[in-house]
Amino acid sequence: MNQLQKVLAGCGIAAIALASHGALAASDGSLGSTSTGTSDVSLSIAAVYQITGLADLALGAYAGTGNMTGNDDVCVYTNDASGNYNVRITDSSTLSAADFSVQNAGSTSDIPFTVSWDDGGGASAVTYNTQLASANADTSSTTCSGGTNANFAVDLLQADLQAAPADSYSTTLTIVIEP
Repeated sequence: MNQLQKVLAGCGIAAIALASHGALAASDGSLGSTSTGTSDVSLSIAAVYQITGLADLALGAYAGTGNMTGNDDVCVYTNDASGNYNVRITDSSTLSAADFSVQNAGSTSDIPFTVSWDDGGGASAVTYNTQLASANADTSSTTCSGGTNANFAVDLLQADLQAAPADSYSTTLTIVIEP
C-alpha cells in the first residue's frame, strides 16, 4: 500500500468515526461590530435502575405443619423507556452456596427455600444468581409514585421445616436490578 492509499484509508476511518459519534461543529465568530460563534453541546445518559420499598420477611415461629411463605411488594424503576430489566437474587447463606437457604447462627444447619419474582405478568421461579428477564418497571418515578410494580416471594416446604433441628434461622437476600 503506497503512502497516498494509507492517507486516504486513514481519512476514511476518521470520517466513519466522526459520523458514528456525531461530529461537533463549533465555529468562531468573525471580526466586526458583533461576532457570533457557535458551540454544540452533547451528552449521553446511561440507563439506571433502582429497587425501593423493600421490607424484611419475618416469617415467625413454625407451627409444625404446612409450608412457610413470605412476600414483599416493591417498586422497580428504570429510565430505559422500554421498562425492561433483569433481576438477579442471591442470599448470604454459606452452607448451600449455590442455592437459597436460611441457616442457624452456628452455620451447622440450613433449610432450603425457593424464590419467585412477579413483575406483574405472573410469578416466575428464580434460579440462584441467574438473571431473570422482567418488564414493567416504572419509567417516570423512582418510587412508583408511592405504589409498587413487582413482588418477590420465598417458600419453605413443610418437609424441610419438619426435618430441621430446633434453632433460629436467617439469611439476607440480595436483589440486583440490572440491564
